[in-house]
Amino acid sequence: MIFALLVVAAPVFLIADNVLTRTESVFLILIYVILFYFIEKKKGLLEVNKEKKHLKEKHLLEESLEFILATVITFLASRFIVNTTVDLAEYFKVSSFMISVVFLSIGTNIPEISLAIRSILMGKKEVALGDYLGSAAANTLFFGIFTLLNGARINISSYSLRTLIITLFGLGVFYLFSQSKKEISQKEGKVLLLIYLLFIVS
Repeated sequence: MIFALLVVAAPVFLIADNVLTRTESVFLILIYVILFYFIEKKKGLLEVNKEKKHLKEKHLLEESLEFILATVITFLASRFIVNTTVDLAEYFKVSSFMISVVFLSIGTNIPEISLAIRSILMGKKEVALGDYLGSAAANTLFFGIFTLLNGARINISSYSLRTLIITLFGLGVFYLFSQSKKEISQKEGKVLLLIYLLFIVS
């Protein structure tokens, strides 16, 4: 849990100087690989997948076509979202980074929100918690990959020390709440929501 949260928080530390270099992007990819290695070593995820692999060949083509179609739709939707984000930033005279943090982040987490709601309704809260950590850690991986593919350092002028402090504070509170009773209560959820609102207005 602690190392997973460190992986999630790594980009927050690295962009504290308003710059993310290619060397730092490699570091982000590396720590995610390390995290995956330890999880796989402990849980044996790859072996489990091998044991459960029973997909018939006649279903393979169907699954492949669905994957390709989903990839194309995602690409087209992403292009639209990026263009809309830039337009909104220009209209409201704010940085595209802040628009992305506030609005885009919610949109990209809709699948996680949906899964979390279904998991809670089914009484499997640990699934929702695992999905959150897994998704957040994967963002670190993608952040590193896309920065590396960009071919140059990324400058983030809108990032401030106050944002860094609030983000780390939120992660710390989340860790304490999740470890207290191995679950997050409604009151603790409200506290986390208030921290997020504080993050937005900061």
